[in-house]
Amino acid sequence: MYINDICDDLVNNILLFADDTFLYAIVEKSTTSVAQSLTSDLELVDKWSKKWLVDLNPNKTVNIDFSRKNKVNPPIKFGQNGPLIS
Repeated sequence: MYINDICDDLVNNILLFADDTFLYAIVEKSTTSVAQSLTSDLELVDKWSKKWLVDLNPNKTVNIDFSRKNKVNPPIKFGQNGPLIS
């Protein structure tokens, strides 16, 4: 119940489990625009966490790419001072 509104404004898909959240996108064409939309969604999650006083740890956040192609995707940033996730 506490986290139900975390999904309200997100563009990408999200899966919520007990103490884990998975934000994901299926990339069909532009990896740059998907990286931008994921970064934007992560900013919304960061704002949500501040509103509800939930501590998130950007340093424990990872990005995993599943692809049939060998290409490097643009980095995703999490948190105002958080790390680039690549």
